[in-house]
Amino acid sequence: MHLTSLNSNQKSSFPESLGELRLISQVNGPDAIEATRKLHGDSVKVQMKDAAVLRYRGGGAEATIWVSRTENNEQASSLMESMNDAIDPGDGFTSPVIVSVPRAESRTVYYVYGYESDHYYYLNEERVYWIAVTGLSVKTQLEFVAQVINEIDLPF
Repeated sequence: MHLTSLNSNQKSSFPESLGELRLISQVNGPDAIEATRKLHGDSVKVQMKDAAVLRYRGGGAEATIWVSRTENNEQASSLMESMNDAIDPGDGFTSPVIVSVPRAESRTVYYVYGYESDHYYYLNEERVYWIAVTGLSVKTQLEFVAQVINEIDLPF
């Protein structure tokens, strides 16, 4: 996987900061699709059209955001369903629960805890988003997730 680290001379098509966290690296296109597929293993049969993996860090906190874009809304729904089915509460994650995210109440956002991180994921048309966060209070996490929902979109 090719990881692009950003320095002050490089521009990203994604927000340079979200809350207190700054964008430190990103992977786009085929490398991001491959990285995302590895997370899912054989559980995902949906063809991804594009993807991005973004890493934000600051003040002892870190977040990784995976964005997967499919051909259409139905495929994204299928991908989301596959993700929900693949989460095994006995295998490192808690059972998914729906959480209310301020400033994003119209979006159904799922939450799980696992592997020492809080995870939020949701569907937006033909895109599926997964956010892993460590080092932020619950309130700040929800604010961060709201910013992702309202500010990050794959630039096509």
